[in-house]
Amino acid sequence: MKTSIFNAVCLFIAACSIGWVIYVSTHKPVAIDNSIRNQVVTEAKIISKRIDKNGLEHTIIEETNNILPRNLVASEGQYDNSFVDSLISQTDIQKKEITSLMKVNQTITGKNLQAKAVIDSLNRKTFEYTDSNLYLSYTPTPDSTKAGVFNYRYNQNLNFIQYTRKKWILGADRNYIDISTDEPYSTINGVRKISVLTKPNDFGIKLSSKLVWLPQSGNIGIGGQIRIRYKRVTATGSNLYFPAVQKWVPVVGAEFDLLSY
Repeated sequence: MKTSIFNAVCLFIAACSIGWVIYVSTHKPVAIDNSIRNQVVTEAKIISKRIDKNGLEHTIIEETNNILPRNLVASEGQYDNSFVDSLISQTDIQKKEITSLMKVNQTITGKNLQAKAVIDSLNRKTFEYTDSNLYLSYTPTPDSTKAGVFNYRYNQNLNFIQYTRKKWILGADRNYIDISTDEPYSTINGVRKISVLTKPNDFGIKLSSKLVWLPQSGNIGIGGQIRIRYKRVTATGSNLYFPAVQKWVPVVGAEFDLLSY
């Protein structure tokens, strides 16, 4: 029993050592070349505007060139700082926590909308306009030297659909956003957006049980396995017990991912 524990400890140390060597030898800071840096812009490109089945306008923007390959702190100076600061200055959000920012500029214009006169409970004449989104009322004052007062209530749904599409069958995926609203008098003038790619977890450790069968001898081994992964390289260590021969067999190996889906 003491021998098996000793073998397991040695196996664990060996696997950790291999993983650490791989990590140190391959770990390099992520760099952004000028071609990517120059493409990171805040102003999203409006690709098209289209009218849907309900007669409402949709604005399609492409955000492929608005994606930073790492966090905002590491990308300092490669985006519009004033845009980011204006959005987070009144919040407790830190730049290192941000994954995406977006600001939509729109204009809502209504012309020649027909109001109706209503007599309120105080026998005052009030002019009102209402539709599915807007309620507006204006009440003149008896004092001719003062302007009247108005009240309004406005509701609006602003809808965002993010999707990917290829320009041709073998092309790279392009990132788009469809922006629409239920307000027929609304027009999207522009969109400012920055997204930050989520950095994958390059380093991982997994401990699992393992069962193997050796077809040539018919022996079965069972035990534990540790896997230490850095990017596409994985170091493995197992300690397996084979009942047929009553032995613990340590196994150390390395894997390299060639293809994954």
